[in-house]
Amino acid sequence: MSMKMLPSLLVMSFAVAACSGGLKSPSDAFLIPQEQIAVVTKDASAGNLSAIKRLISHYEATSGDDAIAEEWRAKARSLGDAQELYYYAARLFTGARSESDPVKKQKMLVEALESAQRSYANGADASTQRLIDEISQVINSR
Repeated sequence: MSMKMLPSLLVMSFAVAACSGGLKSPSDAFLIPQEQIAVVTKDASAGNLSAIKRLISHYEATSGDDAIAEEWRAKARSLGDAQELYYYAARLFTGARSESDPVKKQKMLVEALESAQRSYANGADASTQRLIDEISQVINSR
């Protein structure tokens, strides 16, 4: 087989696999089967962080369900999940950078710092410390 034919052969292989149901969307890996949603939701409502994470992934992968995913993110943060606290702090910090209202900006920065500090307390790592340092630097420079 010549090297010129290889790209065409790969494209054809993927096309055949996709048409035959052999390939699924990457987001399908995060979907919870419909018959399991109630059980996972019950576990998540009881504070099971693993179940909460599954629901977040599920609803992020489901089109139009971002608000539901955000509710579960808030639940994870309330339980002290370091990863969700970090992501929330990073999102707030990014949003604060483009906020034109100085009062809103300050509130976002303070909330971002508090969230990053909680994240660090529940799972210390270098990236969270860098985020804390960056937020603190912006707050102190105002």
